[in-house]
Amino acid sequence: MSVDEISGGIIIAIGVVNIVLSGKDRAYSAEILQRPVGIVAKYTPVGPLVATLLYNLIFGGIIAVAGSIYDFTVRNYAMSNQATFLQIEQGFVARQAVR
Repeated sequence: MSVDEISGGIIIAIGVVNIVLSGKDRAYSAEILQRPVGIVAKYTPVGPLVATLLYNLIFGGIIAVAGSIYDFTVRNYAMSNQATFLQIEQGFVARQAVR
């Protein structure tokens, strides 16, 4: 195998990972509209975002890096509004307990 074939395989694998992660994020965004629970918990750890940014910087393309930067923007928003999200979550949980 040549270096080009190996690097091509790595790039394809990174692309598949990015597609899977974006699909999970899309599904989660639809879920929180119906069930706003766990938003702060999802965005508190920064490690997965850093790892995604790093492998996209090394192997990915501009669109993947832009997506990683967007993830940091969403995390910043969630952390900046942490009290509000936790209040919404508590209200939702309380309404579910009454049912």
